Amino acid sequence: MQTKKIKAKKTRSAQSHLMSLLARRDHTELELRQKMRAQHSVQEIEAAIDKAREKKWLKSPEELSVLTYERLSRKGKSAFYIAQYLKKLGLPAAPRDDEKEYAKCLKVISPLLKKTDDKNKLIRFLQNRGFSRQIIRKVRKENDYEQSHNQ
Repeated sequence: MQTKKIKAKKTRSAQSHLMSLLARRDHTELELRQKMRAQHSVQEIEAAIDKAREKKWLKSPEELSVLTYERLSRKGKSAFYIAQYLKKLGLPAAPRDDEKEYAKCLKVISPLLKKTDDKNKLIRFLQNRGFSRQIIRKVRKENDYEQSHNQ
């Protein structure tokens, strides 16, 4: 029974494979080429991508970039992490919003503020997460201000 499934996968057309991938989520052309490379020839992949472009199934790189930025921002990823991720996907950099970045930084660090008073540890944590020095400095100043007024 398993051999039938393997044969069915091999005989699946590049077009149906591409449609299957796009049905799950939006992909860049680079991602589609990489995922389809193992099962299809370069000519089949290019023909399938051309047909998808013709039928407007693929989103523009700019649109994908913004959608990816928003999705990763909701997960609390820093702007640096997102920029690297977009570069890996072959997408243009999305516009960075410092206010959103600041809010993400506060969200990420708030549980740690309750556990530790070590400022250096908190700074290292945020640097390892990819937050910019400017954002870290702003969070640290606000945290210092709150601590001095709470005592």
